[in-house]
Amino acid sequence: MRNLFFLTLFLIASSIANGQINKGGKPSSFDILDLKSIPLVNIDKPNMDQIRLEDDVDTKQGNIYKYGRSVYTNINLLKNGSKDILSNGKSIYRIMLYAEDALALGVNFSEFWLPSGGKLFIYSPDKSQVLGAYTSENNHKSNVFAVELLQGSEAIIEYEAPLHNEKEAKLIISELNYAYRGTEELFNARDFGDSDYCQVNVNCSPEGDAWQDEKKSACRISIKAGFSYGWCSGALINNTANNCTPYVLTADHCAFGSSSYASANDHNQWIFYFNYEAQSCNNPGSNPSSNSITGCSQISYSGAIGGVNGNIGSTSDFYLVELNTAPPQNWGLYFAGWDRSTSASNSGVSIHHPSGDIKKISTYTSSLTNGAWNGNWGGTTHWRVTWSGTQNGHGVTEGGSSGSPIFNNNGRIIGDLSGGSSFCSNTNASDLYGKFSESWDQTGNTSNAQLKPWLDPNNTGVMFIDGFYCGTSASASFSSNETNFCGSGPHIATFTNTSSGNISSYNW
Repeated sequence: MRNLFFLTLFLIASSIANGQINKGGKPSSFDILDLKSIPLVNIDKPNMDQIRLEDDVDTKQGNIYKYGRSVYTNINLLKNGSKDILSNGKSIYRIMLYAEDALALGVNFSEFWLPSGGKLFIYSPDKSQVLGAYTSENNHKSNVFAVELLQGSEAIIEYEAPLHNEKEAKLIISELNYAYRGTEELFNARDFGDSDYCQVNVNCSPEGDAWQDEKKSACRISIKAGFSYGWCSGALINNTANNCTPYVLTADHCAFGSSSYASANDHNQWIFYFNYEAQSCNNPGSNPSSNSITGCSQISYSGAIGGVNGNIGSTSDFYLVELNTAPPQNWGLYFAGWDRSTSASNSGVSIHHPSGDIKKISTYTSSLTNGAWNGNWGGTTHWRVTWSGTQNGHGVTEGGSSGSPIFNNNGRIIGDLSGGSSFCSNTNASDLYGKFSESWDQTGNTSNAQLKPWLDPNNTGVMFIDGFYCGTSASASFSSNETNFCGSGPHIATFTNTSSGNISSYNW
């Protein structure tokens, strides 16, 4: 009798700081306080006739898919809200906001600071939706904060002050995100149908089978730029230091509002949604869970050399930001690799959130060609792609797909979406992705106009790098239907990989 083999498995992993968006839990008022004493603040409805005209112009000009508008307030929760003292001595502050006909509301704080032990919740009057608890871990040096959308036209904001902490919270609500479209996929249990009928869910087989790593880099972004809110797509991206810096690549035009770029305060109210996807090829019957992070800072962008609407007619239309908070390890996110060569890829995919919908995948099987956003067919700033029909549909792009990554057949990012003409009713039309090679060092001479200084901080000069999982713990484990072999002659044993965690390589 002899052993079949000795197995050695090497697991490569790194660690990053935990990040979070909320702690969960239930507001203390739910079981002991009613809603009768909560003051109600009516918020003016925006001019929807004007908004419809603006949205029509956006559609014709290829601007981002806007789903909400700003309505301004000046509410100090601790001064304008009701105050109740619980039997344990804790103080509860509450206020209710109402905006007529809103499909959903997002709450933005111009001053946000919580002391240790303080808890903030935002919930619906029927208590069916609860966001929070937000705690001192959500404090940021900007003192600005924003929360995810809450379905409906009413929202209750509740703050529970801690005992034995003399520091007072700062909670000033300066603005609401009034959502008037593009939210059906967030809340409607019948269908996630804001994207068009031909789109393919990212976990469809066989379309998504080979892209299970890359999909974990893709994200949906709620963009605030001036008084507008829109959906864009983006992706976590790796750098040559492999140091887990949470960079996200998207499109420059996503950050452009009605007349100027998103401000620093606007960036601190961007919300990044990861893992927002169906688990199969079928649309789910209820809203799938996701993970979200609020806030980022601008790092570099292609408009840095001109400052007008991203210059997407003459540059590659890229926008690189760094998240304010590193994603937690247990989210299982992937930092995508990239390729800055100028060689045209002959196959690959784009992973995106059309119209803010759950994650979709579009496939190309013919070689990319040169293009430019301004209609100059001799231009070379963009990759022109024509999508291919697949087993479960014919993935294209839509508003909300802007900024999404396009991958080559090695799973590396080679561009981000500016826009195009593809629709479910026009699947033969092409789309244009700003070239990664152009964004690398061809859009300006300063660091805030290039990707190179940030994604190759050690100046290695490499042409490409692979993606990797950052900091996810892993455990090596295999099982076999047989562990010993007796006798002579051929013998077959079946081995099953039961390792856990995100593993980058195996050595036998």
